Amino acid sequence: MDAPCRNPFRRLALTPDDPFCDRRRELAELERHALNSASVVVFSPRRYGKTSLVRRVQRALGRRAHTFAADFFQLASLDDLAARLARGVYLGLQQHEPLLDRGLTSIPKIFRSFRPTLKLGEPDGVEFSVAVERGKRGFDLLAEALEDLGRFVSKADRPVHLALDEFQDIVDLGEPRVEAAFRSFIQDHRVSVFFVGSRRRVLLSIFNDRSRPFWQSSIMYPLGELPREDLVPYLADLFARGGKTCSEAVAMALADRVRQHPYYVQALGYWTFEVADAQVREEDLDAAFLSMLEGERYAFEAQLAGLSRGQQVMLTALAAEETSAPTAADYMARHGLTVGGVQSALKKLFELDVAERCGAGGQEEGGVLRVVDPVFRVWLARRAPA
Repeated sequence: MDAPCRNPFRRLALTPDDPFCDRRRELAELERHALNSASVVVFSPRRYGKTSLVRRVQRALGRRAHTFAADFFQLASLDDLAARLARGVYLGLQQHEPLLDRGLTSIPKIFRSFRPTLKLGEPDGVEFSVAVERGKRGFDLLAEALEDLGRFVSKADRPVHLALDEFQDIVDLGEPRVEAAFRSFIQDHRVSVFFVGSRRRVLLSIFNDRSRPFWQSSIMYPLGELPREDLVPYLADLFARGGKTCSEAVAMALADRVRQHPYYVQALGYWTFEVADAQVREEDLDAAFLSMLEGERYAFEAQLAGLSRGQQVMLTALAAEETSAPTAADYMARHGLTVGGVQSALKKLFELDVAERCGAGGQEEGGVLRVVDPVFRVWLARRAPA
C-alpha cells in the first residue's frame, strides 16, 4: 500500500524557506528601499502575508545589512514597547550564529537599560528575552532605548533595517510622544524602517495626517491580493508536489472562492488536498470549504465576541448584503438597524479593519461597504437567522 502524500500546503505563516507565490516585484522593490535606507509603510488586511514578505526581504538582505524585527501586537505598556524593541535588536545581532554556541556575553551591549536573558520555554526549550537593568520606566525608557539604538546605527559597519510589525498598536498606549520619538529616530539616523500593519485606517492616519509627526516621512506600500495569473500555476505546482493533479480551471476556482486571499488560499488548498483523490475536482472545493470554515470557527467566534452588540448586527448585515447606502431606510429595516447605530458601529469596524468601503479602484470612500475577510463574511452569513 502506497504511503499517503504529504500535504504541501501550510496552515501556519509561511517561513522564508517555503514556496512563495509571486511577490517577486514586491520583494525586489522592498529590498531596494531597505538598502537605500528608506522608510516604508507596508499595509494590507490581516493575514495577507506582510510578515512573511518582510521576513523574506530581511533574509535576502543577508549580511549586507543588520536586520532587526519587533512585533508590537497588543502592547501592554510603554515598558513593553521598549522591551520588545530591545529584544528584537538583540535577536537580530545573533541571528547568523547560534546563540547557544556563543553565549549571551558575545552579544554587544547596545541598550543601557536592557540585558539579554535566556530562560526555559517552548517550543525549542530555550526562550530569548530581555530584562530591565536600571530604574527608568515608561516613555523615558523608550526614549533611552531609541537613543541607544541610534548610537548603534551611527557606528554600524553596514546599513541597518528595522521591521516594526503591527506598528499602529502604539496608538492604543495613549501616549502621543511615542510617534514623535520614532519620527525623530528615523529623521536623525540613516536607517530603513518598515512600519507594518493591518489596521489600515489607524496606521494610515499616523502617516497621512499633516498634524502628526510622521506626515510625509515614509513610502506608502499597500499589499494587494495575489494576482490570479501567478496564483493559478502556483497552486497547480503545489498540488503536483504532493502527487496530485490540479487543472488550471480548478486552481482558478479555488483562488476565486477566497478572493485570492493569501492565507485562505493556503487554508483552502490544504483542505482540498485532504479531500481530493489523485485528480483534484471542482466539487472537492465545496467539502474543503466547509472543513476550512469549521477550522476557522473558533477564531471567528472570538473575533465576534470582541464586538459590541450593535457592531455585531452591523457586520452581520454587511455579510448578508453589501451596500453603498447603509443608512437607507429599506436597508436598515431589513437588518434591524438605526442611523445612530450604523454610524457608531461603522466607525469602530473601520478602525478595527473588519469592514471597508471598496469600489472598482480598491478602498474608496464612495464604494460598496463589505466585510474585509471573505471567509469571515461567509461564516457570518451562514450563521445569521433566515
